Order: sequence, then C-alpha cells, then structure tokens
Amino acid sequence: MLLFSNILLLVSAVTSRRGFTILFNRVAIIILLYYSIISSDTEIGIYNGLFLPLTLGVIPVVSYSNTDLDKKSIIKENRGKSGVYVWTNKVNGKSYVGSSTNLTIRFNCYFNKSRLGLGSGKHMLINKALLKHGHSNFRLEILEYCDKDKAIIREQYYLDKLNPEYNILKIAGSCFGHKHSEESKAKMRKAALGRVFSEETKAKLKDASLGRKLRLSTILKLRSYRHTEEAIIKIRAGNKKSISVQVTDLETNELAEYSSMRQAAKQLNTTSATIGSYLKNKKPYLNRYLINCKSKANN
Repeated sequence: MLLFSNILLLVSAVTSRRGFTILFNRVAIIILLYYSIISSDTEIGIYNGLFLPLTLGVIPVVSYSNTDLDKKSIIKENRGKSGVYVWTNKVNGKSYVGSSTNLTIRFNCYFNKSRLGLGSGKHMLINKALLKHGHSNFRLEILEYCDKDKAIIREQYYLDKLNPEYNILKIAGSCFGHKHSEESKAKMRKAALGRVFSEETKAKLKDASLGRKLRLSTILKLRSYRHTEEAIIKIRAGNKKSISVQVTDLETNELAEYSSMRQAAKQLNTTSATIGSYLKNKKPYLNRYLINCKSKANN
C-alpha cells in the first residue's frame, strides 16, 4: 500500500499540466480511500502531491498546496463561486474553516497582508497565523462548492466534523463565544454615547420591549440597585414637581421655601433648568441665592 502511494506521489509531482494533475489525483484519492477502508489504514492519502489524512473522510474538491505561489489560480478559479474552505498550517497542522458567498472576495482579503492586521481582523487567530508563518506555509482547500443560501449550513457541518483550532467561534455565522478586546469595548462605549436614535427606531425599541419577561436574576438585581446622590438629584431635576426647594438669600440670610422647582424659577425670574443646574453644582445663583432641595412633595 505504501509503495502504491509513493508511485502516485511521483506521478503527481512530475505532471506539468495542472488540469490533468487534479483529475489524476482525484482518481488516486478514491483508490487510496478504498484501500484504506479494506485495510483499516486510514492515515494514508494523497492529493495534489501531498499526503493527507483521510481519517474523517473529508476529501476536498480542490487543493492548493502553496497559497503564495497559487494566489492567481485561487483568485481566478473561485471567481463568483460560493462554498466552504479550510486553511491548514503545514508547520503545526492547525486549521481554520470558513465559508463565503463569494470566495474570490474573501480570498483577496486573506492575501491583503495590511488588512489582516487591521480592525477586528487583527484578533483572528487565522490572520495572526498567516502573518506569522506566511502564506507559503499554508495549504488552502475548497471542501465543497454550494449554493449561497447553503454556505452557513455547510460551514457548520465541517466545523462540527473537523473541530478546527483556529476557529474561535464554533457557531457558523455568529459571534457567540467571541471576546472583545478592552480597546474594542472602549470604542463601542464611545460610539454608543454619541448615538442618536430616530423616532422610528425608538418606536421599534419600545414595541420590542413590550411584554418582555425578565429573568429572576435580573429582577432581583434591579430591586437591589441603589442610586447615587448625584443620580437622585438628576432624577429630581427631571421631575420638577416632585421636590420642594429652599432658596437662601446670602445677602439678607432670608430663607424661602417653594413647593416646586418651577415655582422657585418663576420667583427668581429664570427657568426650571437653571434651578436644577444650580441645585446640582451647589453654587449660588447670581452669586446670591443658594438653592437646595428640601424633600419630596406630597402630590
């Protein structure tokens, strides 16, 4: 069996025409797979001049043994095609499974070294490995071509079957299990602070929240939450009828009480927002009137 495999390897290596080589090797794999089954030898396989393990019974449609040299062929032969692929590190044997509805566009991204190290892509293990070991140390295989609407389903099949080491996410097409870096979290928080929702979006969010049932742990957490003093002042400032206001005239030491911030604002010829601002910063209004909240009003 081993002698037969070596003969196939030799013929494949000296064959100059790529099309004939692929056809020859497909026939060779079928023969080797048959012999491996009847002889219980599941570790010998050959494809495009390379020994490949057939233990899991996965036979690629096309294999590119040196992606650095085969770059043009990879881009040309997969233009407009949809399917599932696997990158295999020839140094350590680790692999990555992915899918795309346009393989040429996806592969162009992998061959763009500057893009591999930018944005969220720089955290992907496969991108780090390609930059570290180089494309020449990777084999790229098309596991199968499929319809665009089947790509994710077929990717999940191979994720479950091959359990590739470079795939952080084990669910095809999702971000489940992904951990953002602290830098990414800071950027997302910054972006969220300046986000302004349209009225349509607000309406959709409101509709989505109606009838939603909270988990018990969330309910208990909400019940145990306590506002800070600053938050309480903001809340009271937002509900201008809920508190009584004390205004002290620093020049005469006279103390006046008002049932609401609106009433105090009217007396001082200003707005409720201004009263709320001075209530928060504890500074005298017009350098004369010190404003404090007294207590909740009984409405």
